[in-house]
Amino acid sequence: MNSRDERLYGKFCPLDCPYCQNGIDDFFEILEEPEGGKLRHRSKSIALTFLTKGEIELSINDSKTRKVVEDEFFIIPNHADFCFYSVRDSSLLCLYIKVETEFCKQIRDKIFANPVKVENSEGIVLKMNGIIHDFVSNFLKLINEGLICKIHITSFVIEIVTMISIFYPLDLLEQFFAPMFSANSYRLVCDIDFRSKVLQHKNKVFTVKEMANLLNMGKDTFRNNFIRIFGITPKLWIQNERKELIYNELSAENKTMQNIAELAGFATERQLYKFSKNNFGKTVLHIRKSTAK
Repeated sequence: MNSRDERLYGKFCPLDCPYCQNGIDDFFEILEEPEGGKLRHRSKSIALTFLTKGEIELSINDSKTRKVVEDEFFIIPNHADFCFYSVRDSSLLCLYIKVETEFCKQIRDKIFANPVKVENSEGIVLKMNGIIHDFVSNFLKLINEGLICKIHITSFVIEIVTMISIFYPLDLLEQFFAPMFSANSYRLVCDIDFRSKVLQHKNKVFTVKEMANLLNMGKDTFRNNFIRIFGITPKLWIQNERKELIYNELSAENKTMQNIAELAGFATERQLYKFSKNNFGKTVLHIRKSTAK
């Protein structure tokens, strides 16, 4: 971890904030290369990428090299291999698009006349206007000062994509956003949205059927998607999350057994006691005693 990254952790928000620093590096990267340097990299997701300094020669998935100069930006497709040669000292800001499918659908339907399936495309490079340039510059200042977290990054991505869709003509937008809506990239956006909605309803429903209904899916479709994305059956995942909830709540001395039973979705305290004995091998009273400070 370099000195800039160290400043991101715990300076502004508490470390235990669920939206704060853990995993923040999955949401953006800053790639820097001195003049004459060459960097090969693989995108973690769909990357909205801004050249904030310098000049590069860029190739994506071994495509023909193209020149990109300071204040230009482009999209790198999902899990694409890209390489750039630094003509002058260069710095790239890669923002990984991890926003809800509904937002992406709105952008897609606004831009593409026939939003069926967009073919794979390298896309094009666009030049930042003054508003986008200032927006990106302010975002970089927040990163460097450690005043940023996942929520800020997600909001920034939504705002910057919305600005781009407003400021540029449709014919350019179709070419620019094409890599984002290729079959491979768009499936990733849908997977991210699925994961986000599951986590949003965590510990609010406690059966696979209820969770599937909340996501407007049949039980089998939901289960298959869940296993593919989470690598575990939804029944076991819900059970594990329920166990964690109960254990954490038992550690809080101000919570009654009735409160905890209700939070964990049980109709009676007796059901809580039975679940605890079956899953922890201990009574709830024993767990509370062992976790007492």
